[in-house]
Amino acid sequence: MISLKAGETMRPGVVPFHALQPAMWPEAGISTETVPYVTLHGACATSLAQGGVTFAAGGMISVDGYFNLFNLGKWRDCCGNMPLALQLRGQGRFQLTVWLASRERSWERIHCEPVTLAGELVLPLDLQAATLPRSLLFFDLMALSEGVLEDFAWGTPMPPRQTPDLMLSVTTFRRETAVADTVARFRRFRATSPLRDHIRMLVVDNGQTLTLAPGDGVSILPNANLGGAGGFSRGLLEARATGATHCLFMDDDASVHMGAFTRTWMFLAYATDPRVAVAGAMINEAHRWQIWENGAVFNGGCRPLFHGTDLRNRKWVFDMEFDTTGPMPTGHYAGWWFFAFPVDQARHMPFPFFVRGDDVSFSLANDFRCVSLPGVASFQESFTDKAAPLNLVSRPAQPSGPSPEPAGQTGQRAAANADGRKFLPARRTALPL
Repeated sequence: MISLKAGETMRPGVVPFHALQPAMWPEAGISTETVPYVTLHGACATSLAQGGVTFAAGGMISVDGYFNLFNLGKWRDCCGNMPLALQLRGQGRFQLTVWLASRERSWERIHCEPVTLAGELVLPLDLQAATLPRSLLFFDLMALSEGVLEDFAWGTPMPPRQTPDLMLSVTTFRRETAVADTVARFRRFRATSPLRDHIRMLVVDNGQTLTLAPGDGVSILPNANLGGAGGFSRGLLEARATGATHCLFMDDDASVHMGAFTRTWMFLAYATDPRVAVAGAMINEAHRWQIWENGAVFNGGCRPLFHGTDLRNRKWVFDMEFDTTGPMPTGHYAGWWFFAFPVDQARHMPFPFFVRGDDVSFSLANDFRCVSLPGVASFQESFTDKAAPLNLVSRPAQPSGPSPEPAGQTGQRAAANADGRKFLPARRTALPL
C-alpha cells in the first residue's frame, strides 16, 4: 500500500491516481436539479452544457449532495482500508475544506487550507480521525480570486484488486427510440472511458424489431418474447458464455448518469468480498429531487426503503447514507432497473419466461451482498399501484401516476402501511417465488 503524507498536494504523474468516484453534474435529459449535486453560495454559477463551476471572488460551493458525497463507511466496509485522495481540476486560488461527517460525533475538518489550481491537483487525505464505521466525506471550495472548477473526483493511489469484465444486460420490447438513445449514450461514454476494454452492453431484443448495428462495445441479440425475466435470463446466460465476471441488469431507457457505470465498476474492482453487488436507487422522474426507493424489503409485502427522501435536504441525505452503510435488512432485494452482481455467485437463475416478482425472487434466492452507492440511481417515469402479493397472482396491478408523499417521509414510514400497497414502476411488480 502506498503511504501518503497528509496535507501534501501532488501533481499528476507523481503518484498514481485511480478515480473511484468521478464527479456527476446536472445533465439535460437526466436531471437539471442543482442541490442534489452541489450547493452554490454567493457569486458562482454552473454550466449545464459542460459541468463545472465558475467563481467570482467570494463565491463558494458545498459538494455535499447525494450524487457527489463520498461514503467512506461503505468503501471501508466492502473494500477495506485504503488511502484516499481528492483530485481537483481548474484554475484559480481557493480555500479548500474537506469534511469528515459522522452521526455519533462532531464533524471534523480533515483539511482546511488555501490551494492554487493551475490544471490538476491531487490532495491526499488524512483519515486518522475516521474511526467510526459510518462516515461521509464532502468538501467546500471558496474562491479567493476569480476561478473555475472544471471537474473533481474522489480516488486512491492503490490499484484495483481485480479487473471486472462488466456486461450491461438490457432487455427491450419494441421500444426502438428509447434503446437507440441508450445505445448512443453508452457508446459516447465508452469511447472516452478508461474502462472501455472492461465494459460492454448486450441488448436482448424480445420484439426482434431493432435495426441497430452492433459494434463499439454493443451487441444485439434477437430473442423470443419471454418477458423481462426471460430477457434478463438470456442476458445472464450470455454473460456467462462470454466470460463476463459481472452482469448489470438495467432498463432499456437507461435514465442514469453514465458515471454510475464507472462508480459501479470501481466498487466491484476493489471489493474484498466476491458476493458484493451494487443495487441502484430509483428516483421519481416527476420530482427529480425525490427518492422513490433506495432498496426494498419483502416481509409479507414489498416495502420500498427511504421513499420520499428529499435529495435537496442534506440531513435526510446523510441519514439515508448512514442507514444504508453496513448489512442490509432481512428480506432486502434489488430492482432490475440497475443491479450489478457477480456472475459466479448467481447460483439460481431467473425464470426464462415472464414471471411477476422476477427481481425479488432473484435477490432472495442468491446470496449477494447488496450495496447502494451515492449517485448510482435510475430516474423512472411510470408507476403502478403495488398490490399485496396474493392479489398480484389473481389480477394485474392497475396503473396509476405517482403520488409523492410529503418530503422526508422515508421508507420506514412508508413501510408502516399494513396492506403492503405501494407505487413501483409498471415493469417491475414483485412477488418472490
